[in-house]
Amino acid sequence: MSELGLTTPAAMYSLAAGVFYPFFGLLLSLLMVGAAMSLSSVSVVGNALRLRRTRL
Repeated sequence: MSELGLTTPAAMYSLAAGVFYPFFGLLLSLLMVGAAMSLSSVSVVGNALRLRRTRL
């Protein structure tokens, strides 16, 4: 799940910047990128809290 913290914003930024637009016609609004970043941050915090409870 921690890979989502890195790959989701990178993919969303690429879509918002128009990197894939010439190839696939995909373009994303900055509002969606912001939502993805916030969900990514929630995922990272959730994983940190979950790891805090486990014994390593």
